[in-house]
Amino acid sequence: MKNMYQAAVVYGPGDIRLENLEHSTPAADEVKIQVFEANICPTDLRGYRGAKEIRHPERVGHEFAGYVTEVGSSVTRFKIGDRVTAMSWTACYRCEKCTRGKYSACPHRTLNMGAFGEYITVKEWVVYKLPEHLSFGVASCAEPLASVLKACTVISRVTLGDQVVVYGLGPMGILHLQVCKLLGATVIGIDLIPERLEIARKAGADAVINGNDVDVIKEVKELTGGGADVVIVAVGGAAEAPCTENALKMAAHGCRINIFTGTFPLRKMTIDPNLIHYGEYELSGTRSYNPKTFELALDLLAKGQINVDLVRTPTITLDDIKHGFDIHGTREAMKVAVTIRK
Repeated sequence: MKNMYQAAVVYGPGDIRLENLEHSTPAADEVKIQVFEANICPTDLRGYRGAKEIRHPERVGHEFAGYVTEVGSSVTRFKIGDRVTAMSWTACYRCEKCTRGKYSACPHRTLNMGAFGEYITVKEWVVYKLPEHLSFGVASCAEPLASVLKACTVISRVTLGDQVVVYGLGPMGILHLQVCKLLGATVIGIDLIPERLEIARKAGADAVINGNDVDVIKEVKELTGGGADVVIVAVGGAAEAPCTENALKMAAHGCRINIFTGTFPLRKMTIDPNLIHYGEYELSGTRSYNPKTFELALDLLAKGQINVDLVRTPTITLDDIKHGFDIHGTREAMKVAVTIRK
């Protein structure tokens, strides 16, 4: 192994650089992974796009897969050459939040960032082996899919026969659509971009709505016979607040409404509390995932039950990481895939 390796480092808004970093030896409980495939997530972009302050240069990238190249002295579950992926965070598993299964609220939780680089080092207990037939590209999507599974199975509890609206058909919306179909729901997708509506059709949507053409509230009520049982708001940024307001107005009695994405920069919304009170709505949010949904995500991907080729596009190389950061979230891209090593 060479003494240096290449990695992307964000310094500030619009400033991401490829740098040569020095290899370090894994701690006793750590695993070093040579990254082959990774994906860009909006979380990676916040410092680059000025949505958060960067106090020091930071490595980003947390959806990835590759080979184990080095293990710490106490590691027993992995060996050099294992094909693996890993969770994007490390919780303490000891605090009151963790013992109650609320890992996303762990005050000691650290993020496993650095996958836009040739190597990343993480704790042994967040690493998962991959079946030989599962490609690194597909496996790299376990992290976002795990979050979708938490939203659909734990928070919003989508069940057979539910009429679900997926509001926003970007990469996470398309994953939601596929998971809801697996759970036996009828799914309506809403977006403003015709290309994404077509992707939703390919993903199995029962109906799609172009928000540019019709009153989405009226259309959903007509398609569902009165309102949706579940609405997943998978739209981020400035559009999230008005979409959530609309979600409350297209809901059936007892609807579960899930604000799945974060809003950066912040935009406040206006909600009539009587809609929630008299409609007995559940208004919730989803942050991250848990080990169980991560394992389920890997299982679904290994069985070919989720098509990530619909969302993992276009593909760039690490040398083009700045271009990938610039186009992510635009009409020309879904979840930008980054090939680190061929």
